[in-house]
Amino acid sequence: MTPPSVALVGTGPVAWAIGLAQAAAAGRIVAVVSRDPGRAALLAGASGASGTVRIADALPAEVVIVAVADHAVGAVGERLRDAAAGHDVLALHTSGALPGALLDGGGVRGGSLHPLQSLPRAGGADSAARALLLERLRGTHWFHEGAGAPEAVRLVAAWGGRFHALAPGGEALYHAGAAILSNHTVALYHAAQRL
Repeated sequence: MTPPSVALVGTGPVAWAIGLAQAAAAGRIVAVVSRDPGRAALLAGASGASGTVRIADALPAEVVIVAVADHAVGAVGERLRDAAAGHDVLALHTSGALPGALLDGGGVRGGSLHPLQSLPRAGGADSAARALLLERLRGTHWFHEGAGAPEAVRLVAAWGGRFHALAPGGEALYHAGAAILSNHTVALYHAAQRL
């Protein structure tokens, strides 16, 4: 099954992992959008897309994936709603803590799709780092909330992951549980080791 076409907004580790996984699944990447044209071009080159700084270039994709820092999701959502101008756009952000509805409005249907996985910085040009990102993503559990469940299921399957649906508004509890499982486990291990 061919995954839906995507546009990536952001060039951090999650965007790199998704771009590489989408390319490996023979999925189309319409554009890579970044404030930094050089970073956009680097990820675009690695994933077979075009790099751009214009959010409007993401609109032809079936799914716009907003893979930016949590504090920037709202601002990207505003720019996306302005560019959408009445089009029907599905946008999924990759934050584990924010509701998908943060992207809703102005022709944009918002959801979230979060990988429960730590991902190292790719750096871009290093093929070993790229291979590590793809390896880390394989088998990852992805948690979805909000709009776009059918598209998210297809994407996660193509990327070799496992899909899970969260109840509407369930992001905060999910994120708290993930933090306890990961961060608190490491802290507990460190404390036990010191004792």
